[in-house]
Amino acid sequence: MTDPTQDPPQQILKRALALAGDGRLQDASALLAPLAARYPNVPAAVINHDEILRRLGLFEAAVAVLEGAVTRMPDQPVARFNLALALRGDGRLDEALAQYAEALRRQPDHGDGWYNQGNAQLDAGLYDDARASYQQALKRLPDARHAKVLNNLASAHILQRHPAEARPTGPGVTGARRRRAAGHPDVPGPRRPDSEKRLRGHDRAAPARL
Repeated sequence: MTDPTQDPPQQILKRALALAGDGRLQDASALLAPLAARYPNVPAAVINHDEILRRLGLFEAAVAVLEGAVTRMPDQPVARFNLALALRGDGRLDEALAQYAEALRRQPDHGDGWYNQGNAQLDAGLYDDARASYQQALKRLPDARHAKVLNNLASAHILQRHPAEARPTGPGVTGARRRRAAGHPDVPGPRRPDSEKRLRGHDRAAPARL
């Protein structure tokens, strides 16, 4: 029986993404991990591995994968954008914002980058900065994508008026966020105004292909 991890890289990636699409994230990760190890300087191999790790809630592992990618490919904004997503998932907002700032300096027309930076700023309570990022995203994203951006822009206004309700405080908050990301619905989410709960969107990862 042949080893599927030794197939051509495009074939491995296609199979892994199909598995991920079917919800078989562990199987997808088992294919992508050796692919990323074989092709550490190919963004598609590394970025897609990172995305699966984040979907599994393995944010620390995702950060490690992308930190290595940024070291090897410092001029590739896609690596920094995805590292920022992993850092945000790990609760390391200051570091995530630093990566967004550098990635957007290198690729200022990346609409998803501005949108994701706004989400991290919203988490950090930087509401004015978040609104500015969402405005930049609106200038760069197609009209079909504006609804989520406008929703989160409204969230920034709401949360600035109700800061005490924006997010929980105290020990265990980061751990709860990780458990929710890993798929544990019994962990309560942050307390936010009802209107804001309906508004928040999701980050979009920077695309990568072989």
